[in-house]
Amino acid sequence: MKTKTPVTWAAALLGCHLALTSTIRAEDWPQWGGNDPGRNMMSRAKGIPDSFEPGKMKAGTEEVDLATTKNVKWVAKLGSQSYGNPTVAAGKVFVGTNNDSPRDPQHKGDRSVLMTFDEKTGNFLWQFVVPKLASGKVNDWESLGLLSSPTVIGDRLYLTTSRCEIVCLDVNGLANGNDGTFKDEAQYVVGPGKPKATVGPKDADIIWRYDMMDELGVFPHNASNWSTPAPPTARTGRTSTSPRPTRRASSPSIRRRGPSSAKTTPKSARAFSTASGPPPRSQSSTAKNRSSSAAATASATPSIRRR
Repeated sequence: MKTKTPVTWAAALLGCHLALTSTIRAEDWPQWGGNDPGRNMMSRAKGIPDSFEPGKMKAGTEEVDLATTKNVKWVAKLGSQSYGNPTVAAGKVFVGTNNDSPRDPQHKGDRSVLMTFDEKTGNFLWQFVVPKLASGKVNDWESLGLLSSPTVIGDRLYLTTSRCEIVCLDVNGLANGNDGTFKDEAQYVVGPGKPKATVGPKDADIIWRYDMMDELGVFPHNASNWSTPAPPTARTGRTSTSPRPTRRASSPSIRRRGPSSAKTTPKSARAFSTASGPPPRSQSSTAKNRSSSAAATASATPSIRRR
C-alpha cells in the first residue's frame, strides 16, 4: 500500500459491502470491529456477497469502469494510502487516508484526511483535514494519512488524529452549522500561525478536541493510532469517567515525555490551546481511569508507555 496509485480499490471494497439487494437489510458498522460490544468482527447481515472484483481503470484515467466490477455499488477515489477500518453509520461511510488526491485546492501537500461519503450513492460529502505536526516524522510520519478508525454514536463521531488528539466531530460536517464549543475550524485545518482557511459545508465540524500531548504529557513515536473507545461522557468530552485507551502491541508507541524526550517533541510541535476542548484531568479522575477498562482491542495501534 506504499504505492502512489490512488486507493480506488479500497473504496471498491466499500462498494462490495454496500452492494446489497433490496431484500437485504443493511447493518451499520459504527466502529472498529463491528456492531457488537465485543468488537468481534461479526455482522448479522444475511445474504451478503462473499467475493468481489474491483474492476479495471478506464484507459488514460484514474476512474474505475464499473462495468468491469462485480458486487460493487460505487467507487470513490481516496489518497495513496489508507489503513483504518472504514466506518458505516448514519447513512455515511467514513474512511481515513492521506492527501495525495486533494479534494480542496486550499489543502495541498501532506495532510491526514477523514473522508465522508454518502452510503447509497458514494457522493463525497465532507472531509476533516489534519495538518502535520511541526516536529516531522519522529512524531508524525510522512504520507501515512489518518490511521484511526472512527467510532460513531448517534450524530457524533470520535476519532484519534495524527496529532495525538481525540476529537469529536458532527457526522454532518458544517453543512448543518457550527455546533459544539470548538469554533476555530478555519485555523485548525491549516495549522497554528498560518492564514486561516475558508471553511464551508464540505468541511468537518469539530465539537471538541483533547490534546493528549499537552494534557497527558505523552508523545507519538512515528504515528498516532488506535480504535477510539467511546466513554459514557463522550458527548461532553469530560474525562472523569472515560476509559483509558486500549493498548495494542504491534505499532509505534505513544510514550510519556521525560527529560530526554522533551527535546524530541518541541513545544512548537503541539498546537492549539485546549481551552475550547474537554477539561483537563484531575488526580481523582486519573485514579478512576485506572480502574476503568476499554471494551475494545485491536491490532496495529500504539501502546502507551510511562516512565
